[in-house]
Amino acid sequence: MVRWAIGIVSVLAALIVGTWGVLSLTAQPVTQEEARSIAIAQVHRSGQQLHFDPSVFEGPKLVDQREGAFAFQWRFSDTIGEVDMLVWVDPYGGSEISWKGDLERLKRR
Repeated sequence: MVRWAIGIVSVLAALIVGTWGVLSLTAQPVTQEEARSIAIAQVHRSGQQLHFDPSVFEGPKLVDQREGAFAFQWRFSDTIGEVDMLVWVDPYGGSEISWKGDLERLKRR
């Protein structure tokens, strides 16, 4: 019984490692235009989730590119202050958004 369980776990582990290997070898890095589209979609999703209008921001502006990753910036500015959003897109299409400033006040617009 234990041998049977060890055999199944070994086969599953080999399948997982093999699948990961194939996917990592065939994955193509995103281009700048693809990264830009991913970043725009990320900002729109965040606007829907956090209830602000992303069209009030200026951007996207490419602010950094290193090792296949891209950073795009959006900026909103008025008499009260600035709100900056930064979206990093990794070489394989993952994205992360961060912001600086009072995003809460844009919900009231």
